[in-house]
Amino acid sequence: IIVKIPLNPDLLKEISNESKNNFDTFLNGMSRKYNIIILDYTSSYSNFYFYDGHHLNANGKKTFSRNLGLEVIRIIGEV
Repeated sequence: IIVKIPLNPDLLKEISNESKNNFDTFLNGMSRKYNIIILDYTSSYSNFYFYDGHHLNANGKKTFSRNLGLEVIRIIGEV
């Protein structure tokens, strides 16, 4: 499983579409080649969940960890 971590919306705006597309193209190719699941949390959280431009605050860490854990459990249950 590859996890694309949450990014602060303000930071996400600063990343060019070309860079985002290149990264996604690379990951999608790896996913197809090696049958890897990609979980994309890149734009799943608002500024409320960040304490700065890069790091989740306590509520963000708790929420992300819970959501990621539940998703991994769901995926493992399907295997």
